Amino acid sequence: GEGEDWIKDLGPPHESFDDASADKILERLKELRSPEARFIGETEATKEEQQTIQSLFDQMGYARKVGNRGRRGQAREKLKEFGVKVLPHVDKQLSSGNFYRRLNTARLVASLAAKDDAWRFYTHKFNLVSSLIPMVGDQSTPQSFGLRAAANEALEKLTGASMGFRPNSDQFRTAAQADALSAWKGWWAKEQEAWIKAEKERSKAWDET
Repeated sequence: GEGEDWIKDLGPPHESFDDASADKILERLKELRSPEARFIGETEATKEEQQTIQSLFDQMGYARKVGNRGRRGQAREKLKEFGVKVLPHVDKQLSSGNFYRRLNTARLVASLAAKDDAWRFYTHKFNLVSSLIPMVGDQSTPQSFGLRAAANEALEKLTGASMGFRPNSDQFRTAAQADALSAWKGWWAKEQEAWIKAEKERSKAWDET
């Protein structure tokens, strides 16, 4: 919930608790609130903001012709100003068939990412890692080498991990890049297991508290 409103749902403390005990329990419950309750509000945008964000994503996909490279870069810089409010849109952009939109979205994620509890939640909630990993192996266009490098950089910024990816300048991925792709898939599978386990433990601790 927003602010301290969630506390109201708990009702008054039992009469057997003194103020110090009640405060201690409330502090513990604050720590145990779900990531959804703690962080999702930061990603919510107004209708007007959502329209602007979508328009800017569209601009990041402008075709390759004179002047558009600058326009795509300007759109990406403007999107950065919205911070995590862009994240609900990212999965769709990374999965689009537009090369420049995918490329610039990966670069946008890399520029915003932080290694903290909120961003760990965002990676799961908004499918950030699972959308970026296939791009590390992309071979769909002559410019795919740029897409692979941008996706790998975003993954490293999001996770703090490195799978030994080395960029090249060819449409087709190298054997080492294929190994990095496989390593990212393995890392993500383990992270998903760890996340589910941690959430179960947090939920249990909440109920017990």
